[in-house]
Parts: sequence; structure tokens; C-alpha cells
Amino acid sequence: LFAPKAFATTSVSGTISVDTVWTSNNSPYVVSYLFVNAGITLTINPGVVVKFQDSGSSIDVNGTLNANGTPAEKVYFTSIKDDSVGGDINDDGNTTVPMAKDWRYVKFNNGSVGSFSFAVVRYAGSTPGAGIYNNGGNLTISDSVITNNGDRGILNFNGTSYITSSEI
Repeated sequence: LFAPKAFATTSVSGTISVDTVWTSNNSPYVVSYLFVNAGITLTINPGVVVKFQDSGSSIDVNGTLNANGTPAEKVYFTSIKDDSVGGDINDDGNTTVPMAKDWRYVKFNNGSVGSFSFAVVRYAGSTPGAGIYNNGGNLTISDSVITNNGDRGILNFNGTSYITSSEI
């Protein structure tokens, strides 16, 4: 028997078709599948935790994704099994533990734009084995940690990735 959750979650799936801001007040966000339309910006504010439900869960970006934290308030992309940030979302105590390939990826498609700073991306890479998958976007990553993912932290299949002061 587990204690009732002392936190709220925001479940998100489907398509983002208007500019959207995720705030720490509504965090953690639990994603099954999310698609950001071309011309649309999803901004993820400092301190937000994004958890992914399962190995098929992902964010596909055709527009813009800005995930910019601060040194004190990082932005986390992690598994629903990761209780170390955002709480025990799957309400199972320590029965499950996060592992590489728990969720799919954050993918940037042709013409998309991505910005990560003071972000942590972990336990992803179910396919194609990377936490961040650049498939034609313009991606900037700084002061971030991409760790414990499938076969690689970042796959730059196509597009441009600028990476500085980060741990992969």
C-alpha cells in the first residue's frame, strides 16, 4: 500500500497546434506521444520535469522546442520510473527503476529548431537508440547532461547540432 500522491501531474498527448508554455506549477508533465506542429513553439520553463510513459513515448518536433533551465532549476526529460525528480508518478514505490530505453526520444524533423540549456535527458533511446534524435533540425545544446540512454545520447542523422559545455 502506497501513500497517496502529494503532487499533481499533467498528462499530455496529441498535437500542439498553438504556441504553448509548460511551467513548473503544472510539472511533472507525463507524455505518451506529442507532436509539435511546424510554425509552433513549445517552451519548457526552468524546473519542469517531463516524464515519458513507456518505450513508445516521444516528442516529435516540426516547429520549435525550447527547453532552457538554469543552473539551479534544470529541465528534465526522463522515464516515468525515475522517482528522483518529479516524484513517484507511477505510484509503485521502488518496485520499478529507470533504465536506458524506457522511452523513445525527442526528435527534431526537417526545418525544426531546438534549444536545450541546463537540461537533463536520460533513460531514453528505445528507438533509434538515442535520447535526442536530430533528423533535419537546427539544434543547440549547452550546459546539459544527456546520459543513460540507449546506444547513444544524441543521434545527428541530418541537420545541424551545436553542442557546448555538455556531458554526453
